[in-house]
Amino acid sequence: WGHAAAGERVTVMFKGQRASTTTDGSGHWMVSLDGVPASAEPAELVAIGGNTVTVRDVLVGEVWLASGQSNMARPMSDAGNAESEIPMANFPLIRRFIVQNTVADRPATTVPGRWQVCEPQVAGGFSGVGYFFARDLHQKLSVPVGLIQSTWGGTPIESWMSDAALRSTSVFSKIDARWHRDCAEYAERKVRYPAEQAAWGRADEHSKATRT
Repeated sequence: WGHAAAGERVTVMFKGQRASTTTDGSGHWMVSLDGVPASAEPAELVAIGGNTVTVRDVLVGEVWLASGQSNMARPMSDAGNAESEIPMANFPLIRRFIVQNTVADRPATTVPGRWQVCEPQVAGGFSGVGYFFARDLHQKLSVPVGLIQSTWGGTPIESWMSDAALRSTSVFSKIDARWHRDCAEYAERKVRYPAEQAAWGRADEHSKATRT
């Protein structure tokens, strides 16, 4: 799926399949391809419209979303056995896409980022939980594993829910009121934040210095 000029004809080709469609009035398009067996053989996905977009080194396999707060965000480099695990984290068929933290009040249709091959040079930055899960799954199933990491420490559960899901709960009115209050107070809080952060840092250093 993607976006192009309104009314533009788009053709997608992948692993011998070919599917075409015409974009709607806003330029959005989507096609469906038949499922294919998991494969470690790299393939190209080509979309042709007014221009041609080629996505190379595409594998077919498992794709999982690693999402949540700091426990999921905590990198593999913080693991107790990181020193021994990272040098062995050479898995060309495990790929990670990390979603950049971005504040938004509505769902995004795309996010910046790129896929990374799992190798020792970058594995330490992988979500620790995500890495060990992907590694074990890859070794058990012998198929490629894609890991989409979308994590943000300290975020409340409602920030990960759709508006429709939130409105279906009995506590929506309280959540909505808190959101509007936070938006109204944001500018003032932002001004106070540097001084409060500095005070917290001084208190933290004092605590460490006087700890027995």
